[in-house]
Amino acid sequence: MIKKKIKIETQVDKSNPIIISGITRSGKAMMMEIISSFKNVEKSTMNIVMEQSYYLHQIKKIGYEEAIFLLRKSYSVLSSNLIFGRDLNFRKDDYTSIFNFKNPKIYLNRIKQNIKKNKIEHIKKNIHIPLMLHYAASSYYLLIKSFPKIKIIDMNKNPIELAFSWVKKNLGGDHYKNPNVMIPTLNYKNKYLPYYALGWEDKYLKLSKFDRIIASIKFLDEKKKTEIKKLNPAQKKKILKINFDQFVSNKKSIDKLTKFLRLNKTNYTSRVLKKNNCPREIFTKELKNKRKFLKTKLSKKYYNLMIEMEKEYIENYNLK
Repeated sequence: MIKKKIKIETQVDKSNPIIISGITRSGKAMMMEIISSFKNVEKSTMNIVMEQSYYLHQIKKIGYEEAIFLLRKSYSVLSSNLIFGRDLNFRKDDYTSIFNFKNPKIYLNRIKQNIKKNKIEHIKKNIHIPLMLHYAASSYYLLIKSFPKIKIIDMNKNPIELAFSWVKKNLGGDHYKNPNVMIPTLNYKNKYLPYYALGWEDKYLKLSKFDRIIASIKFLDEKKKTEIKKLNPAQKKKILKINFDQFVSNKKSIDKLTKFLRLNKTNYTSRVLKKNNCPREIFTKELKNKRKFLKTKLSKKYYNLMIEMEKEYIENYNLK
């Protein structure tokens, strides 16, 4: 008897997901806070189940069908919880806290309200949910197929700034043995490695903890380029590439963002921009000092690679 294959599937949520994507320390938190200040946009959110879904799909631990199901299901639960006032963050210092939202009273009132379930779908159609996803670029096709109404903000930052931040967070060292690390880890030769080291584990281990950082940033950037090449023109239009330096230094950058998202600023937006020191100067003495510091830590090979990456970054975005 031939077994009938039954597809695991769930419907697409009616709300409008806005994904803020980028590698660690690329400016995602700032961008998420700015977007959540816009009209008809919910508070900043994160979802570890969604992240694990595409991580595990990237390293072929779960299939395409299962990944889409988990992405859609976890996002649907997240959007419903926001509307019902469930699973909220009340820690004032967290960027996903309701107290860092333009109007915390909205959520405090939702806790008390008795919203009828038959009205949920209508409410969802009119809201936009900003969601931070780490290392999502290698899964843009999967995300776009999962959410037809998706808009993706792709954050890009100077490799010097990224590398310096990664060094300070010890992301090339024993950081990944911590059980609270948010990404999947590989146990290889009794060492814990980040999931993206799969396939080049021995090379990763042979590198110094500083050279690993440059190799990792380069690897992730190349994976993103490969992923974007797979997208058709209509899918590429769902992605807005944001250059961190251009955005924080140019007052008009916010208009490009609102036009892409088809959303309007609120009075709170200017307050958020000021909080995040926008606009600000770029390519300052501080950046030069970071470059000098990294030169003392990196091997000649990986220092030169970092400089090549910075040159490409500057040329791609016409920075001076």
